[in-house]
Amino acid sequence: MIVEYVRYRVPDAETFEAAYRRAVVPLGKAPQCLDYELSRCVDEPECYIPGCSPTISAGGSARTSAAAGRPC
Repeated sequence: MIVEYVRYRVPDAETFEAAYRRAVVPLGKAPQCLDYELSRCVDEPECYIPGCSPTISAGGSARTSAAAGRPC
């Protein structure tokens, strides 16, 4: 399994964090997602790293998508 991390520069942290709090409801119910997290960069507080630990199906790979934002 390959795990990819992408940092997103978020112009409005409060709105972004509120949207992520809403997104955890479907993430928590998704059988493809074992766990999820949202990390805020210490050295660049305007950057976030959303993450989801995917499950691997019997057929092969799992895919995840990150929240909208501009890569740092």
